[in-house]
Amino acid sequence: MTTNLYFLPATELVDRLRKKELSAREVFSARLAQIEHVNP
Repeated sequence: MTTNLYFLPATELVDRLRKKELSAREVFSARLAQIEHVNP
């Protein structure tokens, strides 16, 4: 699920963060995983 977070729109991420469905750590980890995938 983490890598799929990278492709969500920012508004969806903010909504999920506010609803406590996601943590900032999960979003950050997803972003880092995508960066590492694209730029190993």
